[in-house]
Amino acid sequence: MTKRARIVGNADLISDRVADTSGTSTAFGNFGATTGLRSYVTAIHVYNSSATACHVDFRDGTGGSVLFTAAAPAGGGMTISGPTALFRTSFATALAYDVSDALSTVYINVAGYKAPE
Repeated sequence: MTKRARIVGNADLISDRVADTSGTSTAFGNFGATTGLRSYVTAIHVYNSSATACHVDFRDGTGGSVLFTAAAPAGGGMTISGPTALFRTSFATALAYDVSDALSTVYINVAGYKAPE
């Protein structure tokens, strides 16, 4: 069976930006749980202003499985994007982030869309 990528217009795109110092799993506000929809992530940017390296887990809900792990080197970061979604949540499940340690500020930006498939 062939899966086809859903093409979205600019009006369908959503994004969120957070600044984290707690190191606890937290749901993104704009990628919250929506009945019958999944969140698809197409781009991620992480910047770690701390002098300590860490990583950021993107989770299927605050206590769910890890969908993607992004490296966050000390005083640096990473950016990844693709022509299709990098990963998706389960139906009606929020996208969450979890910084590996409580550090001075780690900035996390995500972009994507919500869709039923």
